[in-house]
Amino acid sequence: SISNLVKLGYSFGHAQNDLCGAMYFSYLLVFLEGIGLSPSDAGKVLIVGQLVDGMCTPIVGYISDRWDGLHFFNHNHSHDDHDGKKISTTCKYEGLVGREDHFWGLVGRRKTWYVGGLFLVTSTFWMLFTPIPIDETTSDDELSSSSSSSSFIMGLLSHHRVICYAIANSLFQAGWASVQVAHMAMVPEMTSILSERCFLNSIRYA
Repeated sequence: SISNLVKLGYSFGHAQNDLCGAMYFSYLLVFLEGIGLSPSDAGKVLIVGQLVDGMCTPIVGYISDRWDGLHFFNHNHSHDDHDGKKISTTCKYEGLVGREDHFWGLVGRRKTWYVGGLFLVTSTFWMLFTPIPIDETTSDDELSSSSSSSSFIMGLLSHHRVICYAIANSLFQAGWASVQVAHMAMVPEMTSILSERCFLNSIRYA
């Protein structure tokens, strides 16, 4: 059985994804068209992200099922064999239900993907809603001959806004899928009691 505090903590584990998803699906298309992208280009940015999400979801699930996690701590266990000799074994926080050291280690196999996805979501979501200024006065020839690195970068972003937003969207969707899959997959490893699993899934969507 797991404590109420752990259940409460788990219920907030997908909150950032839900908030970002609500803003993403409600406002991103409007925002992209509002800053000057055509409806066609704005749709391309969104569809690229959805394709990446569709590919990353099964990939993250497949790999995380076979991932041992990052072993920052080791457990040393000692026991006596049949001859009375002391045998020491090392546990690297891996296993399933019944092995608390697997899940509650600093970074278990699910937590590794969760934390990595959380970093991607946090670091890329704001990029989707950051306007890239349009420099319509700069031609491609002037852009290539620009001596200032900062003006070159801004000019390049201005000329390829669709690509920039598509890349940011792809990274965001990859992180979003990683957080979602890892968070859902934690449930059967947190408890073997069916009623608790049902409760955790219920409060996750509450």
